[in-house]
Amino acid sequence: MPPNILPLTQQEHRAKAQRNRNLCDRLDASDIDFPEWRFVVRFYALMHEVDEFLKRSNNAVRHDPARLRSHMERNERLRNDHPDVWKKYEPRYNDSVVARYGSVSMIRKFNRKYFRKLEEEWLPEIEDLIRPPADNTGSAG
Repeated sequence: MPPNILPLTQQEHRAKAQRNRNLCDRLDASDIDFPEWRFVVRFYALMHEVDEFLKRSNNAVRHDPARLRSHMERNERLRNDHPDVWKKYEPRYNDSVVARYGSVSMIRKFNRKYFRKLEEEWLPEIEDLIRPPADNTGSAG
């Protein structure tokens, strides 16, 4: 991977995640019938959210945040340091592999029912675990 594109900052990860979510929304609103790619785009939005979370929660003694250069490294960090997130993220990661490399019969699972469960249940569970803590520094009026 070209070294000049990594590492992204937390803000850059958030911006990439938002762009991917926007594209996913456009794909959802279109008549294009490639739901597996809609899922891939949505997965990569989640992946950038997870990368931003990992940068925020970095244990500098054990990890170099610039080393998130592969799915394997990210998955290992989640598995070892954030098993609660990994438990929810792993099935989506596995689905992304099916979406990218699976046969046509395998990708039929990416239907409207799947996306409803993805958006209403699976993604919110992960996002709740990785969301930045609320800013409690504001003063009461």
